[in-house]
Amino acid sequence: MEFIKAPVRAAMLAGLLLCAALISPGAQALAQTSAQERREIEETVRSWALAWERSDVQRYLAYYAADFVPPRGLSLEAWRAQRVSRVREGQRVIMLRDLSIISAGTAAEARFTQHYVGKQLLGTSQKRLLLVKRGGEWKIREEQVDEERQIARI
Repeated sequence: MEFIKAPVRAAMLAGLLLCAALISPGAQALAQTSAQERREIEETVRSWALAWERSDVQRYLAYYAADFVPPRGLSLEAWRAQRVSRVREGQRVIMLRDLSIISAGTAAEARFTQHYVGKQLLGTSQKRLLLVKRGGEWKIREEQVDEERQIARI
């Protein structure tokens, strides 16, 4: 599914959920399962942000899948070094807003607005996390910034 653009993947996931709800005799059970999945995914996303806010590098990196696909063609090693540096420098996530989640089975997409403050930067971005459920836990497989706006240099 890597070759399919993220908006198309999101539409596909939403379509799968809708089809399952319409044709499944246990549609109410599906809705409950989806609500439970949504809570799990939301908790994962908020805990990931909290680990970043607290500069807990080990915990922050533990939210990423072993087969995480770094953005912008970075190697996994280069991405990891960049993230360790950023998390350690004390860049703080202030708030995640407008969190929306689409899930189907072991795949999900979380979209949100992220406000953050760093040592030298105040900004906001539209983020998208593609997650997979592995070993009972949701892990980040891809992370994309759709739009980033620097508000001020501190």
